Amino acid sequence: MERSELNKILGANIKFLRRNTKVRNVVSNKFKYMTQKDLAKYMGKDCEQQVSKFELGNNELSVSQVYIISKLFDVSVDSLFVDLSKSNYKKVINNDIYAL
Repeated sequence: MERSELNKILGANIKFLRRNTKVRNVVSNKFKYMTQKDLAKYMGKDCEQQVSKFELGNNELSVSQVYIISKLFDVSVDSLFVDLSKSNYKKVINNDIYAL
């Protein structure tokens, strides 16, 4: 499999996981779906533009970034490279970067 194809699969899976993850605000106890900005914060990035590039498969993620994503979404690294769009993945996390 080509490197660019792997980046596209990985990016599509990150987008799928992000869109199916709700973030609970620990202060207001309200839920919302994870945004690119939320994911950027969890990954230690300053802006969501980098996440957008990852999701489109335009930028490669480092090994440590792939690891962080697998832990955040509670999936194996291997599963990030297969089509997850047919899975029944749903998750809720607290909006607390120190809880990871």
